Amino acid sequence: MSDRLWPEQPRRPRSRLPSPPRHRRSPHGHLRYGRSHPAGSVGRALGLTAASTAVWGVAHLRAGRRGAGAALMAAFAALLGGAAVAVLAFREELQRVAVQPRWLDALAAGLVVLALAWSAVVVRSYQVARPRRATPAGEVAAAVVVVLLVAAVCAPLALAARGARVLGGTIEDVFQGTRAGAPFPDRARVTVLLMGGDGAGNRRGVRPDSLTVASVDTRTGDAVLFGLPRNLQRFPVPARLRSRWPDGYTGSRPGAEGLLNELYQDAEENPALVPGVPDGRRGPRIMKEQVGFLLGRWTSTCWSTCSGSATWWTRSAACGCGWTVRSPTAGRPTAAARPA
Repeated sequence: MSDRLWPEQPRRPRSRLPSPPRHRRSPHGHLRYGRSHPAGSVGRALGLTAASTAVWGVAHLRAGRRGAGAALMAAFAALLGGAAVAVLAFREELQRVAVQPRWLDALAAGLVVLALAWSAVVVRSYQVARPRRATPAGEVAAAVVVVLLVAAVCAPLALAARGARVLGGTIEDVFQGTRAGAPFPDRARVTVLLMGGDGAGNRRGVRPDSLTVASVDTRTGDAVLFGLPRNLQRFPVPARLRSRWPDGYTGSRPGAEGLLNELYQDAEENPALVPGVPDGRRGPRIMKEQVGFLLGRWTSTCWSTCSGSATWWTRSAACGCGWTVRSPTAGRPTAAARPA
């Protein structure tokens, strides 16, 4: 007979209760309550940060912060959707806005705000995805990568904002003092000569390498463009210049090729070519006269300086035209005009 009154029962293994969550302590010894950083490597955290740079909220969702992640993704989708709708459905309205300085300034400010918000998303994404422990070298490498991601986001937005500001300033400079409404109420068509100057500190003078005549219908805004080649050679000159170049323009300096864009600097260096006109004005004046002789009669000229380059405007009653450009505020484009 056994000396035990009750038979021996098998022992059950003790179940271990989950340990309470560990709270971090501040440098002053106080407990910090809240979520700790997820486990993982610096490379994983940087990968989530890069993904959040392309699509907002990825790192937050991966770290378990579903509310913040969903909000960021919704904001990013709304931003992309709004841009797509504006480009596809309101293209003509955007074309009108693109030539109004106050809207261009607003666009530049909006791009700066977007760059700051995007940068904050990138930095915060790494903060929620970084591992609990990382070596000093890993922390430095992560900081460098985050800075590069922020720069990759901000650089194109900053360039776009700068471009909007420059365009707005150029429009204000060129059209300063223009009254609202029809600028030429007594003219059915206005023709403008646009010249793009090429000059630098290591080059002599200025050469108008771009010569474009634009004829604009003042009622509809439709424009017809005609480009003149800068290397037009030995072209006929107006009657008052034929005593100097009877067989066509050949230039004034030794070795000159007699190209159309050389005439501008010849007039600036030889006051006798355009008597009574001060320096800086003789080039635009003789180009107006020469192009007007080739394509039609010209009546007046206007000159302004924009961002270090010169822009000259010349109006005429008739000219030669080659391409039709439809105005965003116009109806059907008009037919191309013929040389007068």
